Amino acid sequence: MDDRPVVPYRARKTIGTEKTFQTDTIDLSFLRAELLKMLKVLTFDLRNEKKLAATVTVKIRYADFNTFSKQKKLTHTADDHLLKPVVLHLFDQLYERRQRIRMIGIQFGKLVHGHPQMNLFDDQSKSLRLLREMDGIRKRFGKGVI
Repeated sequence: MDDRPVVPYRARKTIGTEKTFQTDTIDLSFLRAELLKMLKVLTFDLRNEKKLAATVTVKIRYADFNTFSKQKKLTHTADDHLLKPVVLHLFDQLYERRQRIRMIGIQFGKLVHGHPQMNLFDDQSKSLRLLREMDGIRKRFGKGVI
């Protein structure tokens, strides 16, 4: 018999968020703006937890409650600039029914502990510095500040 308390620990495998709208919408600029807001919060959380993602999933639910998702594998990253075009491309691939949308969501998967790897042929130092400064502001004043 062991009297020690059981402390369950499971490493986080995914991180994501969804937003259900009060009224179904077909406004693509609004939907893309909401996706980008979610993306910025999620990438901040990734960097804050020192995690990198290898898959991106975008999910939409139409007004008739049919739900669809698309996923893409990529190199491990937590960089907004690399994930933004992937998220928008997946959304554009999903949104083909031209119906009102009730819910959208983003999920990052295959999380690993680490820091972004700089590409030898791209000068990303300015981008990484900018992300660090923006993350510092978010930590100090809240996620929704920037």
